[in-house]
Amino acid sequence: PAALWPPFGVADARLAHACRAVDCRIHFALNCGAKSCPPVNEYCADALEEELQMAALAFCEDDANLRIEGDTVRLSKIFQWYAADFGPSPLKTIAGFTRGARRVKLLELAAAPRPRLQPLPYDWSSDAKDSIPYHSNL
Repeated sequence: PAALWPPFGVADARLAHACRAVDCRIHFALNCGAKSCPPVNEYCADALEEELQMAALAFCEDDANLRIEGDTVRLSKIFQWYAADFGPSPLKTIAGFTRGARRVKLLELAAAPRPRLQPLPYDWSSDAKDSIPYHSNL
């Protein structure tokens, strides 16, 4: 992921616990509270691999996040913002989180010299249920 400099120095004890490689599935598990974010879920260490795979599949199978319209793939802006995390062929990576005809079409489009990608609108409004709006008295 993008960083201006390494987050930990070579002598920093935290370096031993830092991730060496990015697992793009993390973007389907993190949530900022916006409607276009993946849903909030709890994850446990014993089942993390399976849970991240399920989160990725659920996100990529949802038409609100990924739609194929003819030869155009319309994608959540998450794929644009974190494109580097999805490898040299993002559509091929994303196809791994889909099934059936959607997967076949994504792989076909991934093989095209210049696949046509368009971002979907991102809904930044809150996904909180029964939230109380904050009004400053200032």
